Amino acid sequence: MIVFNKMVIIDADILRSAGGINAQNEVSLFSSQLLSLVLEKNIKVGCDQKLFLEWKQHKSRYSSKWLSSMISKRKLLRLPEDNDMSSSISDAENLTTEQKRIALKDSHLISNAINSDKIVISKDDRARTIFCLLKEEIGGSLIEIYWVSLMTKKDTLFESISNRYAHIDDACKL
Repeated sequence: MIVFNKMVIIDADILRSAGGINAQNEVSLFSSQLLSLVLEKNIKVGCDQKLFLEWKQHKSRYSSKWLSSMISKRKLLRLPEDNDMSSSISDAENLTTEQKRIALKDSHLISNAINSDKIVISKDDRARTIFCLLKEEIGGSLIEIYWVSLMTKKDTLFESISNRYAHIDDACKL
């Protein structure tokens, strides 16, 4: 278990989906609630240049305001560019070509997590499953990563963010 008072990595799919706290769609509402909680609590968010550009490209009106607030409150921390996962993914024998494509697309999330407090928050369960397969083959830093799904672990996630002393279940590990 990990105490949730750390830096997290938030996938751009959440920023794209955030439609505001009055959103009617469940995905949009949960994404907005997550961003609001992160801003409200003592949670820092890390990103490298690639993830930051992805956020800017896919942001909603709501997440644009959130991002500006995170920057002004100095809760957004820039991480170094480091994607040493690419060769491991490309060389993986237990992944299909399509799985490698998906893993390469999101490998920067893993690199950011390795360079911070090892927590990724995303809606992409498909990528999580592929990184679990990759972990079985290469191990290393992947065994320390928590990939928390906004849609399947929402209650655990929100409770952990709301209460600094709550824990993220080890079931969220890759």
